[in-house]
Amino acid sequence: MSIYTLAREAGARKVRRGRFELMRLSRPGERLDASMQREMLFAFAKETDLIYQADTSFHWLSRKDYFAGIEDLWLVFLDRELVGFTGIRLFYGADEKIVYIDNMNIRSIPLLVADRHTLGSMLVHEILRANYPRSVPPMSVVFRTQNPSVYRLAQAILPPAVYPRMDPSTVRDEERCRRVLGFMAQTLSPGKVFECDVSVIRRAYGGHIYGRPMSSPISIKPVLANFWKEHVSLENGDAVLIAVCPTHPEVRGLVDTYARTLIRWMRRVRGPRI
Repeated sequence: MSIYTLAREAGARKVRRGRFELMRLSRPGERLDASMQREMLFAFAKETDLIYQADTSFHWLSRKDYFAGIEDLWLVFLDRELVGFTGIRLFYGADEKIVYIDNMNIRSIPLLVADRHTLGSMLVHEILRANYPRSVPPMSVVFRTQNPSVYRLAQAILPPAVYPRMDPSTVRDEERCRRVLGFMAQTLSPGKVFECDVSVIRRAYGGHIYGRPMSSPISIKPVLANFWKEHVSLENGDAVLIAVCPTHPEVRGLVDTYARTLIRWMRRVRGPRI
């Protein structure tokens, strides 16, 4: 059974964004039986093998309980072929709602989705739309990664609200960011050393998950490459925790702007009514 069919049979909701189909499967641990979960993990390993040109099966096939803690599984298809996926976990701590984006893996596809949104930007904004809190507490977004390209996805949300910083500028609310990241480091990697100044969890993983550099030097800014070189030991399993801590009005503005972008794009695609 194809992953596309498997997700639909499990009850995933589907929307079209340009040439892409986006599926959201809530509570996948309850909706996927054991055989379906194994099939999904094999598909993830196959996809990340392709993306990173390395054997990633040891990582995925060891995570037999992966779906149990996932709130939403997001899958992206192009012509019914899987081209991206991520899992979302929700936490309430550090006085706010925290959306943890786990293992965001996206193929490098030179197709814009809607207006100027890349595939990664689209997926991040769809996740914001789905989880935007209409009332208190505020909401942050957190990534744990060995891949420097993920930092660019965080910046696609709101650059001034991103921590850690890759340049001399300061984050607007460093105390809040550190509070959120401290909570998440303890939650995701209990007992591991967390260096808050650089937001690195030492030995978060068993080693370099994907076995090779995941971004070519020319694809990321030098300041980002230098940060990874100076502060992250991939061989030892280090991971960077990245937080985006916007205010309530900022999250509302991001969600509303994205919604308006989709409406304008859909009107252009459909053309004028006759």
